[in-house]
Amino acid sequence: MSGSLGVVLRPCLLTAAMFTLVAFTVNRQSKFDLAPTSQALPAMFRAFRPLIP
Repeated sequence: MSGSLGVVLRPCLLTAAMFTLVAFTVNRQSKFDLAPTSQALPAMFRAFRPLIP
């Protein structure tokens, strides 16, 4: 099963990269307002906590 993982993972990564590239080039009207790392990381960990079994 691990041998087929590369066959599935590569097209998914390629698709995600292409989608991100298109999204960034099409979305020129609004700027991304990113939170600083000191605020983003604790919020991200709080959001992931319920997902961990």
